[in-house]
Amino acid sequence: MAPKTVLVLALLLAVTLPQFAAAADKPPKLDPHRRTLYVTLGENPVRFEAPKDMCFADPTRRGEGELAAMIAASLRQKGDETLLGVFMPCDSLANPMHAMAREGRVPSFGLITWPQQMEDRGPWPTNARYLDWRSASFHEYVAVNLTGWLGAADALRQPGDTAKVPELAPGPAQVQNGLFTTYNQYLSADGRPFPTVGAVGTTLLRGHPVEFILRLNAASGVEDEMAAHDFMANFLDLQAAINR
Repeated sequence: MAPKTVLVLALLLAVTLPQFAAAADKPPKLDPHRRTLYVTLGENPVRFEAPKDMCFADPTRRGEGELAAMIAASLRQKGDETLLGVFMPCDSLANPMHAMAREGRVPSFGLITWPQQMEDRGPWPTNARYLDWRSASFHEYVAVNLTGWLGAADALRQPGDTAKVPELAPGPAQVQNGLFTTYNQYLSADGRPFPTVGAVGTTLLRGHPVEFILRLNAASGVEDEMAAHDFMANFLDLQAAINR
């Protein structure tokens, strides 16, 4: 990595990491296996579990911290969302200087964000009321913001990589523990095409709105939007269950 790039990343890290948990009263904490992330929203502790075979990025680690800082900065530039966590396949985080784990493929990832604009419209007495309110505008909201979210997460992809505009499925889908919209997107890396699918969802945890942005490649075992639908529904069920 060029010295100038290292300097820019170091400055981003110094400026951004103190704000990485701006929504929380305490810094996020990870369990030793990096499968569980703990944050505090307002006065409420909230716990997140990464999907199988995925780990949370540790913002105190070189490379991973740079990735988290760059994503957090990009999210703040596009709106008033605070990044709470980033998770990826555990082996994608193994090379600290290449957190996107190039190796000829586009990694799966997930972002967890705290949307300040939704928090300001509360308090929300029940998850059902929050989801009913958001269902009317959620699909349009995702359509407007999805490219920015995905672009923020691809901060360390290489020049020459390409990404087509994501295509949203009709929606949104509302399940007991959340609301979400699925999408597909074609990318290229190292001159090779990679079809990906994903989903963007929201729910209320301990009275606070949170959002999840997922992109999944074929290596994840999720190869179409129907599978992405089931993946997100199960993921939302898990987050709701551990925060009751």
